[in-house]
Amino acid sequence: MALNEQDYFEILYHLQEEVAGNEPQLANNFLEISNNIIEEYEDPRKILIHSLERLIELLEQESSNTYENVLTNLNNFVETEEGQKIDGIHVELSPKQKKLYQQDYIDLSEMKSQETMISELNEIIEEIRSNK
Repeated sequence: MALNEQDYFEILYHLQEEVAGNEPQLANNFLEISNNIIEEYEDPRKILIHSLERLIELLEQESSNTYENVLTNLNNFVETEEGQKIDGIHVELSPKQKKLYQQDYIDLSEMKSQETMISELNEIIEEIRSNK
């Protein structure tokens, strides 16, 4: 069954709600990106596809796989004063961020893998592309 213009927007709005509920740290970025895409394109199908592609990029940046790669690269090119391997990364937050997130730092090792979600989003993109 072919999707109509309204279907594409309903999918996009549902996706925005899901991101806000499940990935609140990405919600504002994804909403802003989606709104920019809506302004840039007229075709709702292209809007949805480009929004999904940008969401995948955001998820890849947030994925634990990215963390593991960064940690590996750090250990390949950086030495500590004691000669030990770097076993973790945490980011200290600014006073404003501390208040917002109610914590002093973010431990990047606690990032979850987004590979399943990324794979599912890629499948959705392919399904949309095949339903012209």
